[in-house]
Amino acid sequence: GILAFDLLKSTASANVTSGGIGYSFVNLRMKSERGKKLDYDIYIFA
Repeated sequence: GILAFDLLKSTASANVTSGGIGYSFVNLRMKSERGKKLDYDIYIFA
């Protein structure tokens, strides 16, 4: 599985753009609120 926790509780987003469950890799697209930073905990596990 893949978990992404936004530690700032903002409207930022994290989306899988390729790979993921069933693959040996994952690409994530991280997008912050305009002018804000990103602070995520990301967990990738089998």
